[in-house]
Parts: sequence; C-alpha cells; structure tokens
Amino acid sequence: MPLTDVKYIGGYKLELVFESGRKKIHDFKKFLFSSSHPSIKKYQNIDLFKQVKLYKRAGLLTWDKHEMDIDPYYLP
Repeated sequence: MPLTDVKYIGGYKLELVFESGRKKIHDFKKFLFSSSHPSIKKYQNIDLFKQVKLYKRAGLLTWDKHEMDIDPYYLP
C-alpha cells in the first residue's frame, strides 16, 4: 500500500502514513546496520538518514535522488 506521508521521529525511526490512513512507526536501524551494501551503509550516518523524502508519485521512501528507495510493501 502506497505511503502518503513520512516523518522523521528520532534515531532511525520514521512515522509512515499509508494511503488507508493507517500510521506505523518503523525502525530502520537493523536494516541499515545489517547490510554490507555501500549505498545502504551510507545511511547509517544519521544526518543522511534524516533526509528521507516521500516520492509521492510512487508512494515510496527515497533518499538522495533515489540512491536508496524503499517500497513500503516490503516492510515487515
């Protein structure tokens, strides 16, 4: 289900608002720190992680002009 809003709330946690109106807080710390991919590890830097944007057209989370995109469909 596509996202309609995202808000940084602290640490590696984001508040996600889905098209249905449902809200969820998701912690990305485990995902970021368990990856060995350089494009993902880069966002262990909290200042970079906080720059998350919502790519409204697709309802995705995105960082740095699509260097890292996350489809909320795949979030646990």
